[in-house]
Amino acid sequence: MNKKYLITIIFLSCIFLMKGQTQQIIKDTILTNVDLKEIVVKAPEIVNKNGKKTYFPTSQQKKLSNNGLSLLEKLQLTGLQVNTLFSTISVSGGGTATFCIDGRLVELNDILALKSNQISRIEYDDNPGARFKDSAVVINYILKKAQQGGNIMTDLMEAINTTFGRNHISGKYNQGHSEWSLNYNMQHASFREFHNQKREFYLFTDKNNISQIENGELGHLKYDVHHITTNYNYLLPEKWMFNIALRGVYHNSPKEELNSKLHNSAYLNEDWKLKDHSKEHTYTTTIDLYLQKNLSKGENLYFDLVGTYIDSYNSLNYNILNNNDTINNFLNNINGNKYSMIGEALYEKTSAKSKWTIGYKHQYGYANNAYSGTTTATTRLHDTNSYLYAEWQQNFAKWNYSIGTDLCYSEFKQSSKGYRKFSLRPTFQVSYSLSEKFHIKNRISIENKLPNLSQLSDIEQTIDNYQVLKGNPNLHPGTEYKTRLTLDYQQPSWNTSLNINYQYQYHPIMDETYQRNNVFIRTYNNQTSLQKLNAEYEIRLKLLQGAFSFRGALGFDYYDSKSPIYHHFYSNLYGIINTTLAYKFCALTFDLTTHRPSLSGEVLTLGEDLHDIALTYFKKNYTLSLAMNNPFMNNYRIGFKNFSKQAPYQNYQYINETSKMFLVRWTWNFDYGRKYKSKKQKIQNEDNDTGVMKSGTY
Repeated sequence: MNKKYLITIIFLSCIFLMKGQTQQIIKDTILTNVDLKEIVVKAPEIVNKNGKKTYFPTSQQKKLSNNGLSLLEKLQLTGLQVNTLFSTISVSGGGTATFCIDGRLVELNDILALKSNQISRIEYDDNPGARFKDSAVVINYILKKAQQGGNIMTDLMEAINTTFGRNHISGKYNQGHSEWSLNYNMQHASFREFHNQKREFYLFTDKNNISQIENGELGHLKYDVHHITTNYNYLLPEKWMFNIALRGVYHNSPKEELNSKLHNSAYLNEDWKLKDHSKEHTYTTTIDLYLQKNLSKGENLYFDLVGTYIDSYNSLNYNILNNNDTINNFLNNINGNKYSMIGEALYEKTSAKSKWTIGYKHQYGYANNAYSGTTTATTRLHDTNSYLYAEWQQNFAKWNYSIGTDLCYSEFKQSSKGYRKFSLRPTFQVSYSLSEKFHIKNRISIENKLPNLSQLSDIEQTIDNYQVLKGNPNLHPGTEYKTRLTLDYQQPSWNTSLNINYQYQYHPIMDETYQRNNVFIRTYNNQTSLQKLNAEYEIRLKLLQGAFSFRGALGFDYYDSKSPIYHHFYSNLYGIINTTLAYKFCALTFDLTTHRPSLSGEVLTLGEDLHDIALTYFKKNYTLSLAMNNPFMNNYRIGFKNFSKQAPYQNYQYINETSKMFLVRWTWNFDYGRKYKSKKQKIQNEDNDTGVMKSGTY
């Protein structure tokens, strides 16, 4: 689909749908049900207070939602792109979304286990403070009071015309002061029309230039991912709460087969074939111990201790054949083990118009990776990160501000190499309400950008005839300066907003390429700078008493990537549409996102063009959906471009089956008794960096 036509359609749709809408002024009417302690909102459905937005879902929005993420999609939060079909969420200006339940940090899978009628309101903070400064937004689900009993939920989706599925099952039971829960998620796929098109150029200093083309043939891509969480919670209301969670993640990708005809300009008369096959699996086990103690009115203490073990395996077999005879083979195997401990303590004191937070977080990790095949080596890496942070927030009638900082200590060691660094990471944010409808926010922060363990690994891997992948143990943390400005205007039937994000990274960790003898080294270094500018205008409409909702967004991205040996620019326009039309117990939804390439160093990640359409039938305890992914696209692709002067390339990977993929989805939930309300933990930590330098990075 032509992007210019799409953006024009979005713009004209916004004008057409706004035209003729009469303005309505409806006073806040917030009622309290004394028996259930549940807030019921008449109008409006959004309340701005202390720089945060609180959304009160309507009964119709809840009826048309089968879990917590689906309800989030119906609310159309500013700057969020939610896809309930594939359970994904992205932030327009970049960064990650953090989820909470009653203030406790949780995973997206926990949100999928929430029933929509459990949710009283959703708090949305797109200017999070010092403790959440690594997150772009924080989304906090506030649940209704519940009593003893249990609940079972299922969400099953499978493709009809190919092998793809995403399935979820969860259960919860309460008795007395205790709650037990189990949450399982699985995604799997097996595509047999997986192939690539790759073009590489190697410009040697002796003018012996070589071009190489891979014309892909159909191969097999297969993977399955499993998440399981068991949780026990014990709560004495207004006194203390203890929570223990055991999480397991198994990611298995046994087949990633890229078969192609290989044409090399240095061997024009040779008929080569390439079998580029890889496989990997990762087991992650985590135990999380959490304690919360309420001291006096407005004062609370929180403690969290997390232990993680990651067992990983990665293999790449790059085999060049001539008449079925191997003429060159590169085999790289990596067995990795990662151990980490994360501890955090937090103190909060809240009054009517202010809030004081102070906390300390410490993380230690150790990774042991064994490389075999073309490269044989063992690495042992140690990393330590400590943060002492504090924040003060003050609220006034029309505006509020917060100021915070943390003292950060980072250390990395591999044999005799490594770094130690102290740094301050301040944050300042302010919000002002010009009226009940018009709000302005600004956030400024300074952050560290730490290298991951795979980038720091002192290992070289020969991955083909001309390329060597190399880590750099001499890397050190970079510094990122960020600011975000939000202008938001609200009306009962429509809202509009403008978000402007700017990021400047000093000495960012980015790639570089150089020649050594007859090969090119692909590695990382602290480069000069990386700048990113994002501007996005969006409009959200709710018409026909909420039966029709529309979100349209037009955005612009600009990148400036600079090093001592290269300087690259890139800009891109993109568009987003999310729309729902509901009638009685049926809803028709359509989502579309044009691709958003991103530039870092010399590598441009091309992004995805995605759209889907779904028809859903809702009943009290179940839903049935018929959907199609990319119905107006003949082929789906992702890809990369490298702009190196010496060794540029472009690589596209295609999965034909994901176009016009027909999906059937069924959800069901069953309550027995009433559930007891579990107070949720305020902090949660995790570690998912394996420390492995994979051969497929380039």
